Amino acid sequence: MLLCGPVCSVGSLEVSAMAAATGWKVPVTTGGTGEAREVCPADQYPAVLVAMIDLGTHAKKEFQKETFKDRHMIALVWEVQGARTSAGEPFYFAEEYPLSLNEKAKFRAVLEMGGAKVADDGDFDITAVLGCPYLLEVEVGTSLKGNEYARIAKNGVAKLPNAMKKGIEKPVRPPFVWQIGQGVLAKHDWIPFLYGKAIHDIQSKSRELAGGAEDKESGGGSGEAGGSDESIPF
Repeated sequence: MLLCGPVCSVGSLEVSAMAAATGWKVPVTTGGTGEAREVCPADQYPAVLVAMIDLGTHAKKEFQKETFKDRHMIALVWEVQGARTSAGEPFYFAEEYPLSLNEKAKFRAVLEMGGAKVADDGDFDITAVLGCPYLLEVEVGTSLKGNEYARIAKNGVAKLPNAMKKGIEKPVRPPFVWQIGQGVLAKHDWIPFLYGKAIHDIQSKSRELAGGAEDKESGGGSGEAGGSDESIPF
């Protein structure tokens, strides 16, 4: 179920964000389908955050270690402006993050790039940045099978310069949030893959929905159709 939430206004943009009625407050801490997709050209693009999708809890390999740790993950989905498919549809890109507002967390940094003012204690409603603009750097690579793919470059999510905000348009897809307690998100062709996997498949293997019988994952990734050369689903 998708309920109407907060409104993000940037310049002439006013987008009604679809969110849980009570928002989605997170504690602040310190310390493939096999189908080829049209490839977005490599460049920097304004993009609007159109989805926050709860992936649930997964065993993730710890950095430079052979051990795994359970982490609650979230996927963010952006709709690109300035480039379209041959059918006139927007391109969409996704990235996943551990759901943490620790002062050093990447997810917190991304929220702040979208204009969020996260305090150092208490709770923060992360849906506040739904519908807000960002700057994405898109890169194009070639899979081991020789197919081109596009994805968000490393550190390719950034704050949109103020001079570019005036031209931001209302996104085609109404911004929404989906929490794991709502079950598996229905399949939508426009939602991009994460690390070569469909988001609804990732959700189905979460601790919350699979009862702990999920596969261990070595890492995450982003992309229009996948995250790395080895995981492009075509």
